[in-house]
Amino acid sequence: MKTIGVLGGMGPESTVDFLGKLVRIAGPETCPRIIVDIDPTIPSRTLAAMGRGPNPGGRIMAAVAALESQGADVIAVPCNQAHGWHPANNDYRNGPESKWLNMIDAVTNAVKARGLMRPLILGGYVTTKWRLYNRFMGHSVYLDDLGNTTVCNIIAEIKRGGYDARALFRRLSATIRRFRTVADCVILACTEFPLIWPTEPDALGGPEPIDGLPVFDSSLEYARAVIAKAKEGE
Repeated sequence: MKTIGVLGGMGPESTVDFLGKLVRIAGPETCPRIIVDIDPTIPSRTLAAMGRGPNPGGRIMAAVAALESQGADVIAVPCNQAHGWHPANNDYRNGPESKWLNMIDAVTNAVKARGLMRPLILGGYVTTKWRLYNRFMGHSVYLDDLGNTTVCNIIAEIKRGGYDARALFRRLSATIRRFRTVADCVILACTEFPLIWPTEPDALGGPEPIDGLPVFDSSLEYARAVIAKAKEGE
């Protein structure tokens, strides 16, 4: 199996959750080599998009290049917002094609494989303001300003730690239910949300549906795609 490189730290707890998913999907006895860089000092993607902070693109691409130089064959960046600076959308790439596997592409492929076409996107400021999912799924549904503000506040509370998972889940659920009639599924388009979302009682613990709507964990679907990519050619 190919070597995997993971650039995390956005935030650290969700990165650890993503690493656990990689190991469970690959199998403890067949887990590939994983090189991990947890760097919470990468500039805020949200502040950059608001024009209130430095552009994180250069730092992200430098970290991706460093993982490649250490032998990573497949690069994972388990942060939806960071994909606003993916080479496919920007001009940071110079030379060979980046080994950074696109998370948004991987997640939408999983949704399409279920025959679903109108996902409700629950994500941070960059993900929703820049409509990151529209490039891969043009019928994506986004919250209104009030809903997005609620979601961003919940993300911030999770990142601060010491949160009440059940209370935050209830707030998130109430926001989702206002839009359920225009969506056919939900994408947890922030890797913090699996930390508070109830999971199915199976080996991988996928997210429970809400009011009959299937729910896709972007972290879990990305981990599946990364392992599949690492297994190519075996």
